[in-house]
Amino acid sequence: MATNNTSPARWPTSIANLKAFKPGDLDVPVTISVLEFPLFTDALVIEEANFGPYAFLNTEDYRDDIVRAAIVLRYAACDYEAHSEPRTYDESHTEIYHGGYPQDELAALASLIFGIRLSAGSVSREFEVHGDPLGRPTERGSRDKPFFRTPRNYVIPSTASEQHNLQDLQRIEALKDVSQKKAVAVVRSARMYQQALWVAESEPSMTWLLMVSALETAANEWQRAKGDPVERLKESKPELHKYLSSLSDDSILKKVAEGVADSLGNTKKFVSFVQEFRPDPPPQRPPEKFQFPWDNENWTEALRKIYGYRSKALHEGIPFPALMCSPPIKRPDHLGVCGEFPTVQAHREKGASLIRADLPIHLHVFEYVTRNVLLKWWSPAAK
Repeated sequence: MATNNTSPARWPTSIANLKAFKPGDLDVPVTISVLEFPLFTDALVIEEANFGPYAFLNTEDYRDDIVRAAIVLRYAACDYEAHSEPRTYDESHTEIYHGGYPQDELAALASLIFGIRLSAGSVSREFEVHGDPLGRPTERGSRDKPFFRTPRNYVIPSTASEQHNLQDLQRIEALKDVSQKKAVAVVRSARMYQQALWVAESEPSMTWLLMVSALETAANEWQRAKGDPVERLKESKPELHKYLSSLSDDSILKKVAEGVADSLGNTKKFVSFVQEFRPDPPPQRPPEKFQFPWDNENWTEALRKIYGYRSKALHEGIPFPALMCSPPIKRPDHLGVCGEFPTVQAHREKGASLIRADLPIHLHVFEYVTRNVLLKWWSPAAK
């Protein structure tokens, strides 16, 4: 029987499918089922991508500012279930759960790679083994085209600009070479990032929450892979570690450490993870006086502030500051590049008053950092 870490049942389905694919599976006549899904976006995509059991096909719909099926995902479903670990139903299983299906995983990973809104629709065509070689149209599922209200001024302008080459999606293949737990964390983080973009222009405070959670999900796995839970307990809670070490039953210390490891030093873990993989500044920036200082000290302070707002939003119902949720100012002399932080000395809005020090960056800067941190971390070579 396969172990927990190698069984396809313990991997995100699209990654298990990628690992199970063998050259020749798609030879005519095909020996596996193939499905097609529309991928909806308001971004401009070029070229096409084919790798393993997946193809991302360009529909060449170039309309601007309209959510449309710009991509068709062709998904070849490999027969990996025959090699899966038998699933029992006497207890709950959530090892790979993220609230979506394989096509949602791939759409989320593509969304993260490009930094665009992308969402999978229902299966539209199916090619069955020994079936019609032209496939059969189908309308299984009840997914509607996602709704997106195009704003006058974008909170995250980059999602509606530039063009994106589908060939860049081949980096998804690298997920075959990461650990099972990391693959799950990458997919979950990508799903939260994907969802964050869809609500960025209508509920930006929710986008802050989702992006912090995407980073924290990755940070949990990064820290887990770094060291022993007992050592982390010793570092974060030395008095508790000392007491548990004094007990006659050695197993108690290990059991407690494993139970609380992921909740130890949450702010420190979040800040350390982002700082470890923090990208260089964006290639296009506003004039220097509107640039956020891109150094460790300023970023550490900003990240602590952001994580604090996240905790207050979750536990006290206090949303992120309104000015951090507003579209950034684009001045005529900035050559189309937005300022990176609020420049006011103080801001009063909706019953709150905040000084400049409590308004570290705009959301579009945090989106840039979140996306690039996650992309840098998901590499098999990342430590």
